[in-house]
Amino acid sequence: VLGSFSHNRMRFSTAAPNDPDTHEDFKPTNKLESSDLSLNDVVEQDVKENPVMIYMKDVPLASRNILEDPELKSAVKTFR
Repeated sequence: VLGSFSHNRMRFSTAAPNDPDTHEDFKPTNKLESSDLSLNDVVEQDVKENPVMIYMKDVPLASRNILEDPELKSAVKTFR
């Protein structure tokens, strides 16, 4: 995915410059191309190895640990 996004006033880019001076170790790679796994195998492995797997496209994502605050946990349970 190429592009850029901002989060908490910080700007992030998903595009790497096409700079001939960039060392190979720092250029983006597609790990699937060098793998014998099919895309179906990759998805299956993702689901088996992760309790939560999110496939997303350039959208802001937030989370909050409700286990740190029992009152917040109760509020989430009763929220409608």
